[in-house]
Amino acid sequence: MKTLSPAARAFAALFAIALTGSADADQVVLAGEYIIHFSTLNSDFLGAAIAMHAGIARAPDRGLLELSVRKSNQEVGGNALPATVSVSVATADGHYQAVEIHRVDTADGTRYLGGFPIADGELLEFHVHVDLPNGSMQYFRHRQRFHMESDTFNRETEAAIAAG
Repeated sequence: MKTLSPAARAFAALFAIALTGSADADQVVLAGEYIIHFSTLNSDFLGAAIAMHAGIARAPDRGLLELSVRKSNQEVGGNALPATVSVSVATADGHYQAVEIHRVDTADGTRYLGGFPIADGELLEFHVHVDLPNGSMQYFRHRQRFHMESDTFNRETEAAIAAG
């Protein structure tokens, strides 16, 4: 995992704001004294500068996940805590792929980001392992179907046919 420089942290904070209104799927997992927030979306929703500084590929055929851990008794908006995170994603035909996780430290705490390939209409299953600050481990699965923007998908299809 890599840690961002102070200059890039400002962009990471903007990234967190960008995620607020555009998450396709948001899951909250209660894990004892902790709450795990897990979101997935199409990475095309991110601004180019934010994606670059967060180390995430921004493209219509790329998905993005965000994960954070907070104390369950913490006020809304409290700092996200460090944890150890690993994620793999499975396609409907059973192919598994590890997701490279990037640790992003901001003024609001620690978030974990990862990018993965998507196809229009594809159903993915995420297998998420989180080693929590108290030493316990939480595992959960999350399923999400992804859709590309129709204009982008049509342009890519037309380009593939023309190149064909």
